[in-house]
Amino acid sequence: MEYSKINYIRLMKQLSAAIPTAKSMDEGLQLGLDIIQDTVRFQYAIVWYLDKTGDTPVLRSPYWIGDLNLTTAVCPLEGNIVSRVLTSRSAELHNDCGDGAALRGLDFLSGIEVRNVDCIPVADAFDPIGCVLLINKADGTDISEDEHNSLDMFGILLSMYCDDNEDIYASLHRKNVLATLRGIRKEYRNGDVVTPVLKGVDVDIMEGEFLVLLGESGCGKSTLLNIIGGIDTATSGSYVFKGQDYSHAKERALTEYRKNNIGFIFQSYNLMPNMTALQNLKYIAELNKDSLDPEEALRIVKLDGKGENYPSQMSGGQQQRVSIARALVKRPQMILADEPTAALDYETSIEVLQALEERVAEGMTLVMVTHNEEIAKMANRVIRMKSGVIASIRTNHHPAKAVELSW
Repeated sequence: MEYSKINYIRLMKQLSAAIPTAKSMDEGLQLGLDIIQDTVRFQYAIVWYLDKTGDTPVLRSPYWIGDLNLTTAVCPLEGNIVSRVLTSRSAELHNDCGDGAALRGLDFLSGIEVRNVDCIPVADAFDPIGCVLLINKADGTDISEDEHNSLDMFGILLSMYCDDNEDIYASLHRKNVLATLRGIRKEYRNGDVVTPVLKGVDVDIMEGEFLVLLGESGCGKSTLLNIIGGIDTATSGSYVFKGQDYSHAKERALTEYRKNNIGFIFQSYNLMPNMTALQNLKYIAELNKDSLDPEEALRIVKLDGKGENYPSQMSGGQQQRVSIARALVKRPQMILADEPTAALDYETSIEVLQALEERVAEGMTLVMVTHNEEIAKMANRVIRMKSGVIASIRTNHHPAKAVELSW
């Protein structure tokens, strides 16, 4: 038996074991695509759901793999491969797609050089739910019949074991966009040596969401966070916050932006050691109009009674909660947290994450950098970064609670 046959029998066994464990269609899709990517590897993989919540049904994508931004994209329900597969419930395979015809009608994917395409339907027992669109095998080869049959069986397994989940459709209602980043590139120059860190990143940040930037050290996630926070500027690309373009803003404008809109939480706490916890907060409050009462901020993070303690008299978790309170004092539009639990033990990390969890529940926008896969389970959306680009974006329809995490 040739290697490819063995490989895809193994793939089918993995899918058959994993899909029945999924609690929803969406979880099954994300789980199955991760398994497929480990075996086949496609340049792009896009999940399309039929959104039936509005007056007119449309197709939207809450989850994709590859350097794309489909956050606000709507796929038309006619004239393209996705709509055909959705209607016919029959998978389509196209190799040798040099003319791009296989993606005709999907204008938001027009920048992709198409070699091969596989599209498989996803349905429950009665109705079509959506499709999975897979574009370009990473090794440049054609999609084989074995691979196509395995992918088609993936859709059948989903239909057999995963129920339609109305939470999918509720989550497709997009919140208002708070910030937009397009084509973000960042390079550092040392003499004639140029080091690219970000290589063209597109991101939308929604009001009231918990967004995680996930990835290993050196992938560019902290650099991206610094650009969002106005601490650093992009080499090229655009950054728009609440309709205001800060792409080429001067330092004074960036200072005002940070002061009026952004709360920062750092791994190293960055508290002033010669000031008490309350004094640390009051110092920030005095710099901002309409600031939150510092004592109230301490109560919010459950540190009332600790206001007169100096940082040296507090545990690491308490100091980090002071830094959260310091961010809250400004009444920011958005909080940016860079590895806020990296220096803490597990129990203390959960306390800090609970404090942040409560702020998100109250409507705060939180963008967090982490390399911890468990923490990412709390997020509404997870952007996985690799080598300066976005490798995938996924939606958690049922974000985990901090107390449910373990590592």
